[in-house]
Amino acid sequence: MRLLLGTLTVLVLASGCADDQTSGSAADPVRTGTEPEVVALLSATAAGGRAEAEPTRLREPGDVAALVSDLRGPLVGEVRRAVERTDVPQGRALVGGVVAVGCEPAEDVAVEGAGEGLRLEAVPAAATGRECLAPVTTVALVLVDDRADDRADG
Repeated sequence: MRLLLGTLTVLVLASGCADDQTSGSAADPVRTGTEPEVVALLSATAAGGRAEAEPTRLREPGDVAALVSDLRGPLVGEVRRAVERTDVPQGRALVGGVVAVGCEPAEDVAVEGAGEGLRLEAVPAAATGRECLAPVTTVALVLVDDRADDRADG
C-alpha cells in the first residue's frame, strides 16, 4: 500500500511538472526508472529460512534454488511456481528474498535502493494477539528496474 501511495504521489507531481517542459514529446517520454512492483508475498508456518534485507537476483534456475535452499515444506514449491509464472518484461529483473520470519506474516514489502544496494524490508502485519506457536516465513518476489543493476555492476 505504501508503494502504491508513493507511486501515485510521484505520478501526480510529475504530471504537474510536465506542463512546464519545453522539450520532448508524448511519443518519446524521458524515463529515469520504473517503480518496483511486488508480484508475490508468500507465507507459510514453520517453513524455515532467515530474513535478510538483500534480495537474491532470480536470473537463472540456480538462483531460485539458492533462494529456497533454507526453506522447507510447501513454501518451496509455491516460490518456484510463482517465479515460473512471473513474466519479466524487458528492462526489468525479478528479485526475491525471505523478508520476515516471526509470529505474523509480512503485510507488504518496502523496496529501497537500487543495484547492489537494493534492499527488501517487510512491512509487518498488525499484531493479532494470537499465541505464536510456530514462526511464519514470508518470501517476497519483486520486479525492479534492471538498468539500476547494470549501473551498479559497472
